[in-house]
Amino acid sequence: MYIEKYISPSFHLTSSCRMAAEDEGGVVNSQLLVHGFKNLRIADASVLPSAAPAQPMATVYMVAERCADFVKDTWSQTHVA
Repeated sequence: MYIEKYISPSFHLTSSCRMAAEDEGGVVNSQLLVHGFKNLRIADASVLPSAAPAQPMATVYMVAERCADFVKDTWSQTHVA
């Protein structure tokens, strides 16, 4: 009774905006830029090409760190200090 009432499956939703070439159905490129838009990036679990058999949080942290690097690099190329 307890298990039926309090235990439920856990899902980690990923890959709805997967990283791949546009002609392969991808939404973002390898720099997390949305195909067809300028300076729009996605940095969450939705860009993962496929679901991993484990908790995705560490991978999402890595994606966010890389996105920060991409933004920093783009900013430094377009803005002179």
